[in-house]
Amino acid sequence: DLQVSGVMWNCSIIPIKVSRSFDGFGTTTDIAVGIGWASVLGADVINMSLSNPTNSEVLVDAMHNA
Repeated sequence: DLQVSGVMWNCSIIPIKVSRSFDGFGTTTDIAVGIGWASVLGADVINMSLSNPTNSEVLVDAMHNA
């Protein structure tokens, strides 16, 4: 198997924190606000590594609006 990675030289990263620094937890609203903020700032791709044990209409709406 040949594995290839690429670099997008003209891209930029928009760091948006959606969790608290002292324990790493954040609310569903915090996550939705982060998604909205990324969209407002013009993000084409939003990549988040999170865990949410329940389905959330707030997150679904934020993702659809992004």
